[in-house]
Amino acid sequence: MGNFLDQHRDRMWVRNYNTVVRWKVYNVTSKSESMSDRQLSPFYPHGGIPVPGNPGLTSESLEGVWQGLKVIEHEGVNPKKFKNATMLNIKRSKGSKWGDIRGHWLGPLNEPDSSDAVQLLGYINARRQVYVPMLTWVLENKVEGLVQELVRGACESDIVLLDYYTNVDVDHIDEPLSHAGLLKQYIENNWQRLM
Repeated sequence: MGNFLDQHRDRMWVRNYNTVVRWKVYNVTSKSESMSDRQLSPFYPHGGIPVPGNPGLTSESLEGVWQGLKVIEHEGVNPKKFKNATMLNIKRSKGSKWGDIRGHWLGPLNEPDSSDAVQLLGYINARRQVYVPMLTWVLENKVEGLVQELVRGACESDIVLLDYYTNVDVDHIDEPLSHAGLLKQYIENNWQRLM
């Protein structure tokens, strides 16, 4: 099998690798020009993605789950993010007008009281208990064919997965996780260490 490389998205770098080294490049960001590559983005609206702790409630995108379950000081959770199918205006940032991020909610949304320490997860635990399991669900239920295509492609050439970030350390919270890096870990069966 060929090598998988996750790298920061940089057009000049991509052009050089694509034409000189002959690596197969997949841009797995929401800005990808390739529809199939874009489907590997956490922002892609696959629909029907279950919201953890809420049987029957679904989200359009993985990022919608992550942002919707985020508890912000003066706003709480935001279930409207589950219905965003545009791949735009999904993020909810720290220091927003609504206050600081308190954590991520894991439990029924009809009880989102941020004083409940059992249901409110810190950032690292939320990555392990919400983001990584939800990404696993998406990879196995929404894009399994594309993942298998990447595996087959890696048998023919080396693969580059482009993203905005390169962090795959769930415990390193100073930088967002790299979706491309997590996809690489999943394909290479290095997944369990992330949970």
